[in-house]
Amino acid sequence: MAKSEWTVVLFEAPPRVAELLGTSRRRGAERPAAVARELTKLFEETRTGTLAELAGYYAEAPAAAK
Repeated sequence: MAKSEWTVVLFEAPPRVAELLGTSRRRGAERPAAVARELTKLFEETRTGTLAELAGYYAEAPAAAK
């Protein structure tokens, strides 16, 4: 995943998003990424940034991933 130049799509359980982003950021902190949740539902949310930015956000606000 770290060396891929293509878009990579991962599905992860909400309680494990922060850990996944933290691990991924060590391989490519400046790689652009997006986290989407509740797709096609009333409270759909998409957050974009670098892996480092998203890892920091979800480390501080892990409830946001649920």
